Amino acid sequence: KSYIKLYIDSVEQTDTNIDSISISKTRSSAHIATFDLGRPYDNTKPDMEAVVEIKYHIWTLFKGYITDISPSDTPESIRITAQNKHWKDNKSKKYFFVGHKPQDDKEKYYDTPKEAIYTEFSWDIDVGEFIPQTMSCFGLGSSDCVTVLIQNSGNYDWYYDVEENKKLVVDGEGPIVKLDRQELGKNLRLYDVIRHQFRESIDGIINKFRCQMGEDIIRRYDNTGGTKSYTGYNYSIYRGHAAPAWDYYLPLLAKYSSTGYAWDYPKTGEEYLYKDIFRKYYLPYLDEDVASWTDRWSPVVEIYKPGWWSTIFPYGRLTEGFTIDYENGLLIFDEPIYFYRTDSKGEIEAIAAPSVFVKIWKKNYYSYTASSVEDPESDVSNDMMFFVGPKGDWYDETGEVLVNTLDLPGLSKQEGATFINDNGEEEIVSSYDDIEFATDYANWQLSKTCDKKLDGSIDITLDAFCFYDINLSKRIQIDNVIDNIINIESITLNIRDFTATINLTKRNSYKRTVSMQSHGE
Repeated sequence: KSYIKLYIDSVEQTDTNIDSISISKTRSSAHIATFDLGRPYDNTKPDMEAVVEIKYHIWTLFKGYITDISPSDTPESIRITAQNKHWKDNKSKKYFFVGHKPQDDKEKYYDTPKEAIYTEFSWDIDVGEFIPQTMSCFGLGSSDCVTVLIQNSGNYDWYYDVEENKKLVVDGEGPIVKLDRQELGKNLRLYDVIRHQFRESIDGIINKFRCQMGEDIIRRYDNTGGTKSYTGYNYSIYRGHAAPAWDYYLPLLAKYSSTGYAWDYPKTGEEYLYKDIFRKYYLPYLDEDVASWTDRWSPVVEIYKPGWWSTIFPYGRLTEGFTIDYENGLLIFDEPIYFYRTDSKGEIEAIAAPSVFVKIWKKNYYSYTASSVEDPESDVSNDMMFFVGPKGDWYDETGEVLVNTLDLPGLSKQEGATFINDNGEEEIVSSYDDIEFATDYANWQLSKTCDKKLDGSIDITLDAFCFYDINLSKRIQIDNVIDNIINIESITLNIRDFTATINLTKRNSYKRTVSMQSHGE
């Protein structure tokens, strides 16, 4: 660990608690480093936005900017949080749209995501070469704008590397790092996988979409005509990890707190500071509009317990003991749920939040078949609907077709015409047909759901992480452990243990290429 060095504004910090250093790197998010310095919380603390660099021998593990300084859990010590350029860039806002430009010409528009990325961010990449439905980057932070443009161009992500260069992540593609697992009965080699844990699931597979565009619009010479909406079951499936919705820096155990107060022994009158700890979790991207929809099945919360932690609370698959707050995007447990670890005397030495995964299934009914005797999974009811699929590894293995409805209300077709308005002026009603654009969009969505799910995590040594130059753009292959080559979702560097934990998920590649026709904007 003597090779681990931490610098602030290029000056080595000799009072760094090396074991306190933790670095997390996630796609399309700010990379975060936390560490403790052995000095009091006074005028010797570093400046906000000072440049932090963490190095291991010749390798730079992190570069970022100080964003938070607070007293740590030990006396005469402060805790520092730094975030990388993703955070810094997000302080500045962008104001533009992408898509077909309206005729009023009052806002900044780009035709394609590729053009916007190149012009606004000086990044020339081979994605986003199509005209989308209008995408708004108005008032978004710069990094959030890049995320919107990249993620809506296909199965892509991005991040800043330690040299502060933007890097593209391509799902299902990327350089491959081949790792070997540790073999029983043999000494651990420096570059072996120390630990691996994977889960394969067929829950939630959709390998065929019944796609329905929203309106069939007929325009005649006098600009009159009918509009018919085709409808059906709308399904909403939420699957995702929950994130703690409490202040990360609040002390948890009073015996480690500099004040003698903490979550397990709060100061009288300050109990409110700790009321959300281990109870409230954010549910990113939960749609509040589905709150009024009917449950297809009861929501499920899955709590994962590592073998070396203990708990007195229920874990595994839960269907009760919690509520979903759709308006605020929260999971709220009826009581705090946490894990603890004891020392040799049987006393609690650490507590931690569990890893929480949430599944929610909703449906909203409306009628849209042309006849009650139709087979909705195979019959085409109108010229505004189509099917994509079946495809995917589960279909290839079993032949089972799992259909869901993909509602596309913003897409349609229109027969245009030229007519004379009440002022005697000629007006042109545009013709367009969104079927090709909709098909490309539907195939993109299907690429995310058509295969068996495979995700998990591995631990390797910090030396192996550096030797193989592992980053978020690469993929991992482990012979005799998993058959697939899978993408990296996130990386956590644990300097105390000198290990890297790498979270992995199997993903498919998909590049959107079809432009939307103008609707006469």
